[in-house]
Amino acid sequence: MTTARTRGIRALVIVAGLALGCGVVAALLDGIVTVHSGAMLDPARAERDASMAWAARILLIPTAAWLIIGILATRTALVRRPGAAAARSTWLAATRPWRARESLLGLLPFDRALMLIVPGGLLIATRAVQAAFLPASPALILSLSWILFAAVAAVLVLPRSPWAVIAAIGGVVVFQCAADLLVMSVAGPGAAWVAAWASFPLRVLVFTVSFGLIGWMLVAVGGAAAQQYGARRATGVVLAAAGAAIVFFAVLTLALGPERFGSPWADSIVELRAPALLVWVPTILGIALLATGLVLRRAPSRAEVVG
Repeated sequence: MTTARTRGIRALVIVAGLALGCGVVAALLDGIVTVHSGAMLDPARAERDASMAWAARILLIPTAAWLIIGILATRTALVRRPGAAAARSTWLAATRPWRARESLLGLLPFDRALMLIVPGGLLIATRAVQAAFLPASPALILSLSWILFAAVAAVLVLPRSPWAVIAAIGGVVVFQCAADLLVMSVAGPGAAWVAAWASFPLRVLVFTVSFGLIGWMLVAVGGAAAQQYGARRATGVVLAAAGAAIVFFAVLTLALGPERFGSPWADSIVELRAPALLVWVPTILGIALLATGLVLRRAPSRAEVVG
C-alpha cells in the first residue's frame, strides 16, 4: 500500500508540474495569437453550435455510464455483467496504472473488444463534434496522432501482452473525451472557443487541464508498461510512442503547410501568427524523443545485466 501510494503521489507531482508548465505557455501565447475583443459567432456558426451542444450532451451519457460502471465494478458484483469487466479494467488501469495487469484478470474476448471500441468510438465522436465548428483537418490530425501513439506503445511492449497498456490508454482517452464533452455541452464548441480565448484565466485553466490529461496519459502508459518491462524500458516505450505521434503531427502539418493548417484558427475571434519555422520545433523534438525512447526500450534490464 505504501509503495502504491508513493507511486501515485509521484505521478501526480509529475502531471501537476507538466500542467502548470503548460499553463505558463498558455500565458505566453499573446505573441503568437491575437484575440479580438468583443468577438461573437456569426449566425450560421451559432445555429450549428446549438446542435453540437446537444450532440455533446447526448455523448456525455454513454461516457458517464462507462465511467460509473467502471467505478462500481471495482467494488461490487456488477463486474460479472457483460462489458462491466472492460469498464473496470480501463478505470483501474487509468487511475492506478500499477494495477493494470491485475485489472485484466477474467476478461473475455468480448470485454477486450469493448476496450478498443468504446474509447475509440468516443474519441472519434468527440472530435467530430469539435470539427463541426472548425474545419476537420486539425481534429483529424490530432485524432490520428493519438491513434498512432496507442499503436506504437502497444507494439513496443510486444512480445508481452499489450492489453495492460491498451487498458490504460483507453481509460485516459475516456477521461479526455468526458472533459471535452462537458465543456462543449454547456453551449457548444464555438461558444467554448470564444469563452476560452476571451478570458485569460479560463484560457490558462483549459491549457492546464488539457495538458494535465496528456501528462497523465504518459504516466498511465509508463506505469502499465513498467509492470512488464521495468521502469527504464517503460520510459522508452512512452518516449518512443510520444515521439512518433509528435513527428506524425508535425510532418502532416508541414505537408499541408503551416499557413494552411493555421488558417482554420484565424477567424473573427482569434488570429494566429505562427511562423513556419515554429513547426520544425516539434519535428526535431519528436525525432529526439523517438530515438531516445528506442534506445531505452532496447536497453537490458538490471536483472539481465547482473545475470
